[in-house]
Amino acid sequence: MSAAPPEAGGPHAFPALTELLADPGRQPIEGARPVLRRLEEDEPEIAAELARLAPFEVRLERRGRWCGRFVELPAELDPRAALPRASRQRQRLREARPLVWRGWLTPALPRWRSELFRSERLHGRFAAAADPERELRAWIAGQLGARDRDFELLQEAPPLSDPERDRAKVLLRARSLPPDGPLLWAKLGRLSDHPDDASLRLRLGFGREVDDDAEDDPRALDALARLAGRLWPERAAIAADRSLSAALAELFGRALRPSQDILYWNRPQGGARFHHDAFLDEGDRQLGVLFAQLSGRTAWAALSIADLARRALEFRAELAAGEAPWVLAELSATPALAALDALAADPLALVRELGLPGQGRLGALIDQAPEFLGFLAERGHVAILHPGDLILLPNHGRLSTAMHSVFCASNQQNLALSLGLFPAS
Repeated sequence: MSAAPPEAGGPHAFPALTELLADPGRQPIEGARPVLRRLEEDEPEIAAELARLAPFEVRLERRGRWCGRFVELPAELDPRAALPRASRQRQRLREARPLVWRGWLTPALPRWRSELFRSERLHGRFAAAADPERELRAWIAGQLGARDRDFELLQEAPPLSDPERDRAKVLLRARSLPPDGPLLWAKLGRLSDHPDDASLRLRLGFGREVDDDAEDDPRALDALARLAGRLWPERAAIAADRSLSAALAELFGRALRPSQDILYWNRPQGGARFHHDAFLDEGDRQLGVLFAQLSGRTAWAALSIADLARRALEFRAELAAGEAPWVLAELSATPALAALDALAADPLALVRELGLPGQGRLGALIDQAPEFLGFLAERGHVAILHPGDLILLPNHGRLSTAMHSVFCASNQQNLALSLGLFPAS
């Protein structure tokens, strides 16, 4: 989706929208274009302005649940959405608030055309495989080459930790690690078990899955990064981008080691429910995640877990004041409202509940109410990523991390790469 450019006269040619976007209650994802939900009951002046500015809309539906129609507006309409100076970006990082670096990789995408084409076609190869493990093993062997001296592809197949979604998992030994060091693994899996969601992901890790995900092993992380570069040439090109490495180092105040990569093939109906990428409550070894959109589009609801708690309480207050009575009726049949009311006086307990898988008792409100997603968009917490865009999701542990929910925003498959950010040794 490409939004039409503003008409002559600049932002002030659209007073209703500029007034809405200038609301002090909005807290836009800095660097991202503003996104709003399109409603049948929009005021006529706003509906007309939306039609002129954004003739194309994104229809978000994930695993059979309709989430609404959204439009992306020109960045010029909301100056607060521009990427701020470095000092403010660092402040946002400390607050665990996401940042979008729009178009960072766009100049490089034409050079990676062949690599991206091959990566996109992998989905069909893996999805059609009668023996996914054999197919995954054959692909990795082909990428490494017969004379590889860095990695040994082992024949043993470990058990799948999530049999409902995992399709295959293989082990590798990195010769840079000691003989008794952890093994590396590559795992192919579905994003969900929904019959209409054909999305896949290929994830790299080391040691015992889940149990060792929080282990701080710099040598294993380095080995994983080298493996990722061998498997996906476009990943090696991203790692070799010195300007990106320097920008991240300036933002975090230290050199970083991207590792534990995940390659995503998001398809219509695909995406991810609200979640975070933290391992520990505080002092997490993973400082954040960098998500690179390589083809197609994804839509994101992304904000700090503290902001998510605040927005949930604001939305609850609107429901109590009589807004969207049908939502109140639907949620009354779930534990969400009673739990939110009980947690309102204890901010730490509320944050802990939001950090649980599926947001614990609050899931029906946070991740299954389309109206709450529209409310988050109105408050500035929704962005659409296009090819070449990056979104940075800071992480300081489960109590201070970026929460995010992802949707496929393309009519066809899109390709993206996620890199965990760790301190360089």
